[in-house]
Amino acid sequence: MIDEFAPLVDSMLRAEILMKAAVIHGRLTAEYGFAGNYQRLKFYVQEARPRIAEELGITPKELAGMHRRFEVIPGAQAQVDWGDEGKLLAHMGIGKVYSFHMTLSYSRDPFCCFTTGQDLETFFDCHRWAFAHFGGVPMTIVYDRTKTVVRRHVAPG
Repeated sequence: MIDEFAPLVDSMLRAEILMKAAVIHGRLTAEYGFAGNYQRLKFYVQEARPRIAEELGITPKELAGMHRRFEVIPGAQAQVDWGDEGKLLAHMGIGKVYSFHMTLSYSRDPFCCFTTGQDLETFFDCHRWAFAHFGGVPMTIVYDRTKTVVRRHVAPG
């Protein structure tokens, strides 16, 4: 029974190499009507993970040192970061372009918009646009050392 779903499992592992077999089983069951045995799927994932890691150029040592994805409940958390797109539109007279990214931690649903500044007003506008896109506001937001949020970094201690 797993053979029919093997390409889908492989694609899930390619997207998230450390995805747990339990998560894969849950998604296959809920979203694709998989009725197979969890233990059989688990054995397949154990066989497939090293093969796919090798395809992706991940060595066994790197694979062992990677962190597992943490799981959250729907609506609990989003992650925010800025991207620097450089002089993408310089030919149109726009000096610098930035990308604002908000991703829901549970579903990995992304939102992205492009701006010409990273000031606080733009930052708040981007949040409002993201909340409208998602149809709600997450309980918490994790910021990746965003300069708009963090004034300066200090050493441990």
